[in-house]
Amino acid sequence: MLRVTPALVLTIVAMLLHGCPPDDGSVAPPTVDLRGNINADPAASLENPKQSPGNNSSDASGAAEKIEVCLLLPSSGSSEEEGAEMRRGIAIAQAQIKAEKWRKRKITWLEKDTKSTEAGAVAAYHECMVRGTPIIIGPVHPAAVTAIIPIAAAHNVVLIIPDLGAAQASRWNDNLFAIIPQATDMGIVAAHNARVERGMGKAIVLHTPGTFGESLAKAFSEAFQADRVGQVVASVALSPKNPDAWTSAAIETAIKTKADSLFVVAPGEVAAPLARAMNSEPLKDAQAWFIDWAMYPTVLQAAGKAVQRVHWVNRPLPRGDFEDIFLSRYQAYPNFAAGAGYDAVILAATAIQDGVSMGPGHLALAAAAASDLAGAFGTGAMIKKGGVTSEDIAGYRPVDPTREPDSENWIFSGY
Repeated sequence: MLRVTPALVLTIVAMLLHGCPPDDGSVAPPTVDLRGNINADPAASLENPKQSPGNNSSDASGAAEKIEVCLLLPSSGSSEEEGAEMRRGIAIAQAQIKAEKWRKRKITWLEKDTKSTEAGAVAAYHECMVRGTPIIIGPVHPAAVTAIIPIAAAHNVVLIIPDLGAAQASRWNDNLFAIIPQATDMGIVAAHNARVERGMGKAIVLHTPGTFGESLAKAFSEAFQADRVGQVVASVALSPKNPDAWTSAAIETAIKTKADSLFVVAPGEVAAPLARAMNSEPLKDAQAWFIDWAMYPTVLQAAGKAVQRVHWVNRPLPRGDFEDIFLSRYQAYPNFAAGAGYDAVILAATAIQDGVSMGPGHLALAAAAASDLAGAFGTGAMIKKGGVTSEDIAGYRPVDPTREPDSENWIFSGY
């Protein structure tokens, strides 16, 4: 749980998840997560060797089989910093795997620079394919991921995408995996929390124009109305350049429809006045859900007395032993990219250890069956949802601020 004091709301240092949207502006820009001052006490290292009953395979001489894993990461360009953060998480996983002497299949790592572009990612991918590399991890930029998915789906290769996020999964098959699922899951999670868990009946959806906003709005609307009882009374695309229009649309629609819930796909500068408007008469009994794009201290502060009726949906933060080791090694707390990179490598190593052979088909079967994965976000398993296989523990979840008993502090539960 994340504790937020009044002072921390004003002074907290946000860790940016760097990324660059496609040229059409349809993908949300970098998002922000909140973290309190956590006392670090590095615990048992994830790098300690352990014994495993997994498949041990070697050649006739007793030497370990060798397999290459290719990493598609930007070391230059607009996504360079996100690539660097992911590389830190990957390095921790690589050190752990190297220390596990029980492994009978030796992994070699080959990294290719995607240059933070679609063309660079495609070129790097093909360099790995020419080498016959059976497992590829990456890339990180949403546009690059969108470009690589249909190419990888057409080839006999296992592709592990650390953070699917705002990328468009236009084509997917059983050889493709993600750690963090699609951003559209935020709409599904918010709708389930609103309709099923809280009993909301009428929802207003306000979203940015373009593919990103429209896809989240559609995901929320379909999930909210799935039982044919919940009703989306309005779904409106608005420019984030005019925050007042969003507030007016929310209030005016609530007056006309008596809506009790609001789903917002917008950046912080739009979310803050909307959170403040939750104190107005037309919205005083309503509840609002914002996505990770709006998870800023300023939005929490703007909500004021309505803060208990304001919710966010976000990925989990890295935690546990991984967080401790990362903090000890890099003197900083890990963000989502580091955790996703770590878990992608752990999944690849698990598939290599458990696969009947090193063929992509057997590796994919082993990856799909992976469970009890001790990862950066907790112990997880690979699940298929909406046709996409991702890690359950790394999925989006509701994040709620609640008042700490006998205190002025706020606690973000579920985060």
